[in-house]
Amino acid sequence: SGSNFTTTAMYTMRRAACLSARACVAFPLVKVHFSGRSIRAVGALMCGSVYAGGSFQKPTNLETIRDEPQCIAIGDVVPVGERGEGAVERLGDMDMYVVGSGERAIVLVYDIFGFASPNMQRNCDLLAAAGFLVVMPDFFRGSGRGKPGFERPDSAVVDAELLEKVVPFVKAKGAMSIGIVGFCFGGGMAMRVADSGAFNAVGGIHASGMASPNGELLASKATVPFMLIQGKNDPSLEPVAKIVDDKSSNDCVLRQFYDQKHGFCGASGDRVASAGVRAAVEDALNTTIKFFDQ
Repeated sequence: SGSNFTTTAMYTMRRAACLSARACVAFPLVKVHFSGRSIRAVGALMCGSVYAGGSFQKPTNLETIRDEPQCIAIGDVVPVGERGEGAVERLGDMDMYVVGSGERAIVLVYDIFGFASPNMQRNCDLLAAAGFLVVMPDFFRGSGRGKPGFERPDSAVVDAELLEKVVPFVKAKGAMSIGIVGFCFGGGMAMRVADSGAFNAVGGIHASGMASPNGELLASKATVPFMLIQGKNDPSLEPVAKIVDDKSSNDCVLRQFYDQKHGFCGASGDRVASAGVRAAVEDALNTTIKFFDQ
């Protein structure tokens, strides 16, 4: 805590939301891994796989999980909800959604649907409510999947903008330590800059670009603690877990939600109508807060 992200191992007991679409699971949150030996699952679904050091504990009564990267199909409905409580500031030709204050900052990078998503703005607000200055840059300049003429920008271009424009913007607001968390497109970006020296910790939620062997390469290059929370049809985190073991890293968090598809915590996750999605979003964001809060 304080003005930097420490990496002290800390055990915290909590219970996932018990809803009809989601089983109750008690687990110790460990600033390293989630101990599979302490898992207690009730019903047919487990909230997420739990890294037990050397192996992944998977539900035994679910269909085989595909390891290919999966993206939300064009045409998926992006739920309509309330806009966030933050302010939109301008950095050159780029909008910046800014909410919260303080010396600890999190840069949040949205998914492929872009800047205007109510879900993404709410994610920013929830992280800010936990005590962080949160900044979400608009790398797509008002565009995104489903909008005419949208083309996914080159990774090298957006990575450079992040490091050369966004990071100084955040520091100018008084940030003494900076983390980054990204969703899908943004999760891959967060992992790519895990060795840049610009961030104290990085995280990806249903992060893109984690299929083998790229996932292992990004994990092996990371020089700061990282968190990965993946959906059931995202690439398996087992290869990354082996890298974490080999590095003897005791400050990474790896979770795979086998009852949620890719995108559940992003723009297209229907947290308004689905109690299961709401519970998963709360679970994932609580994990994110605790990861950056240590």
